[in-house]
Amino acid sequence: MGFWTQTNQLYAFNYLLGDGLSPYGAAGLVSRWANVESTANGPTAINRRSGAFGIAQWLGSRLPPIRGNTNFDSQLAYAVRELNGSESRAGNILRSAGSPDEGARGASVYERAEGYNPSTGRDNFTARTAQGIPAILALAGNRVGSVSSWGDGVTPAAGSIVAVVVVGALTLFLLDWWLD
Repeated sequence: MGFWTQTNQLYAFNYLLGDGLSPYGAAGLVSRWANVESTANGPTAINRRSGAFGIAQWLGSRLPPIRGNTNFDSQLAYAVRELNGSESRAGNILRSAGSPDEGARGASVYERAEGYNPSTGRDNFTARTAQGIPAILALAGNRVGSVSSWGDGVTPAAGSIVAVVVVGALTLFLLDWWLD
């Protein structure tokens, strides 16, 4: 798992939630970063081929303000600044995301990776991002229950939470095995 331990995933989720992202939006970005962008090294990740850096694998004009800064909080703060500024389209999607698909699409609009389609807001990694969201929400204690996303406003029992975590972890393991 490398950098993206449950503690670091929960920390990033809470940080993003505190800055106005919906639970699905916060989980979408964390899933994207942990499962696609900076899987092993988090804030110290450097792509040897492209030079992309950090948790979000920043490139081009987005890289200089954060280049070399390996502080996790600084990178989270930089992502939030982008979501409230130059990346406001992604920020708006992530603030209003009400499903794993919407959270993953918001993360794809933010990252704009291989295969990105600006019309749909999807790229080659949108589905993988969406698959990781339930495990992060379960880890966070299903905070989506506070925004009536469970349909009847009832938060699921602890056994359901454990089941979602186990299924999510198994999904991530199988994806990692399959992609290697």
